[in-house]
Amino acid sequence: MRNSNFETLRDADFSENTVIKVPSSTWWVNTERRIIFESEAVRDADSLWLTHCIGEDVREGRCVFYFALGSKHGEVVCDKILEQFKLLNLQAEIRPIDPARVNGRKVA
Repeated sequence: MRNSNFETLRDADFSENTVIKVPSSTWWVNTERRIIFESEAVRDADSLWLTHCIGEDVREGRCVFYFALGSKHGEVVCDKILEQFKLLNLQAEIRPIDPARVNGRKVA
């Protein structure tokens, strides 16, 4: 179990949020970094990969969403989350977790 991943996010000023318009989902959000993680993605992620993602620079005008492998969430969910956090000026960039790779190299 990788509970330390949630601690890593807390330490990086991410907050755990329930999105009102997306039932049964919990998200880890940092609006300043413009990075949002689905809780299941955090739970399944390799800690080195997670640390890499937290530190990345997000392109101007974008907000990066990390979904768990096999997640059924997509652009509609991203739009609802951006709306709730008043980030409608940003375009969603969806990325699945890759729990064993950082910059294309194996880490786990």
